[in-house]
Amino acid sequence: MPTTPGELRPQLRIDRCVCHDVTFRALAEWSASTGCRSVDEAAREFKCTTSCGMCLPYVERALATGQTVFHEILPVRRSAAR
Repeated sequence: MPTTPGELRPQLRIDRCVCHDVTFRALAEWSASTGCRSVDEAAREFKCTTSCGMCLPYVERALATGQTVFHEILPVRRSAAR
């Protein structure tokens, strides 16, 4: 924890599905090359979202926007978790 207001904190960096070690960059590149934006297709191709499901909101956003690095924790919709 910083001891002064100006002291730097380590920045949160989420860039992959931890269970299957698939980067969101790889997903975005696959999506751009295939035109596929389907989470189900990405799950079949890379297995992401099929274990703990915590990567689901990041995969959704990566496929929708091309964003590959996240600095905030996105909420997982429990009804959507696989």
